[in-house]
Amino acid sequence: MERWSRTTHRCRNSRTSSAQYAPSRWAFFDLVPFAQFSTQFTGERLSFPQVLGIDSAVDEIQTYDAGVGVTGSWFDVTVSVKNLTDTRSQIGSNPLDSESITIGRPRTWMARVGMQF
Repeated sequence: MERWSRTTHRCRNSRTSSAQYAPSRWAFFDLVPFAQFSTQFTGERLSFPQVLGIDSAVDEIQTYDAGVGVTGSWFDVTVSVKNLTDTRSQIGSNPLDSESITIGRPRTWMARVGMQF
């Protein structure tokens, strides 16, 4: 049995899940608060085609995202964080240059305001 897929960037185990909660019964001045959470896991994978015979396995990673906000009748405001735990994982490598790697994005904050016209 072969351990890896022959296709580049394939892994044996990958999953994503998310949840959002908006309790409409807690509305205050027609504002509905909400919270959201998501996580992504990617198992050990190859960062380079195996057909070249070069070992290029990249470790597994798991990231978490979270956000809170409020929705009104004509607008919404959200504050969220991507990569909540600031995991700086290796997401790729160049087997021809052993010092060259690609790492995942750092913790990123986001504020968003939306309006309906």
